[in-house]
Amino acid sequence: MRRHASVFVLMIFLSGCTSLFAPPPNLQIIDKLSEASTTVHKIAAAADLGATDAASYSKYEPDYVATLGDLRAAEAIADSRAKIYSGRPAGDAGSAISAMIKNCETKVKVVADQHKKSGLTSDQLAQWLVEQDCDLALKAETQLKSLSKE
Repeated sequence: MRRHASVFVLMIFLSGCTSLFAPPPNLQIIDKLSEASTTVHKIAAAADLGATDAASYSKYEPDYVATLGDLRAAEAIADSRAKIYSGRPAGDAGSAISAMIKNCETKVKVVADQHKKSGLTSDQLAQWLVEQDCDLALKAETQLKSLSKE
């Protein structure tokens, strides 16, 4: 709940004066996070259907690899952008988005490890909030795009 409140405060903060307080949006970050989010939801849907026992890991391993690759690429771009704006509010906002991406990446690794070891259930996904955390990063970056049009 605290994280959701922080994101909400960040969005309000960013909406105040985008040219000073928000880094410019990056379409590559949005694309990479969209692809990662789609794959995370695909794995979650499979878990909802009970199709993610340990034996099924090899079927989903390419999805995990692609998702982690997308997240790492998005994080690298976001980190670079945050460094460009370092020392300014836009840098802080950029760092916050980068941290959200890193949090999503960490959770995807936990999910993949659990799936590989002993299978994956929808209850575990709900407990770890992996879908929600990955969506937060995408929503934050998409909000930058929306704000830049105003």
